[in-house]
Amino acid sequence: MYICQWSDTDVGNNTDDFSGCDTTLNLGYTYNSRDLDLAYTKFDLNPPAVGYSFIQGVSKFTGEKSIVLYLTLNG
Repeated sequence: MYICQWSDTDVGNNTDDFSGCDTTLNLGYTYNSRDLDLAYTKFDLNPPAVGYSFIQGVSKFTGEKSIVLYLTLNG
């Protein structure tokens, strides 16, 4: 079984956003492709960026018949 996180990260206007990932930091991010965004210029603000980082590694089966799981940290 695989478990994943999904997020629809819209930064202001959703038609001009860029998304990416940094696999060494386990980080997914989204930022605006332009310096200005209509949703934020009316408040005289620059568009923000958003990022998600996984700080816990995956669960692994220990081999115990009681199906005990333990977590390991990446790093």
